[in-house]
Amino acid sequence: MITNNTYTDGITHRRMRECLMEAFTDIYIVNLHGNARKGERAPDGGPDENVFDIQQGVAVGIFVKVAGKAGPANVNYVDVWGLREGKYRWLLEMDIASAEWQPLDPRPPMFFFVPKDWSLEEEYSKGWQLPDVLPVGQNGRARS
Repeated sequence: MITNNTYTDGITHRRMRECLMEAFTDIYIVNLHGNARKGERAPDGGPDENVFDIQQGVAVGIFVKVAGKAGPANVNYVDVWGLREGKYRWLLEMDIASAEWQPLDPRPPMFFFVPKDWSLEEEYSKGWQLPDVLPVGQNGRARS
């Protein structure tokens, strides 16, 4: 399935990712990037073009359900960066067995479908949480 790649790491898509992991046994994400709005560049600093004439980044999702096998799904990921023609060539030459997949371990509560560096998570979690700093919530409406 070819889609906008926002669901792979968007914070509002966490339940969707969790449901996909529950519904399937294996998930393969080919992140083709190319998000003009983010101004993405390839890791080597070169241009990163979209495979379509659109501004949103693109991903290919391959979702496998093996009968009789329960989730959570094994999630595998690969980045494809660079010029459009190079991405077309990669897509033509690769198959699910030959791609260099990076296994992911999507964790609650976010279940990201992209690689994340969690090495500073413990230090980050020692910081103040917003409800501790601002204990009274407000929805932004003016009081009458």
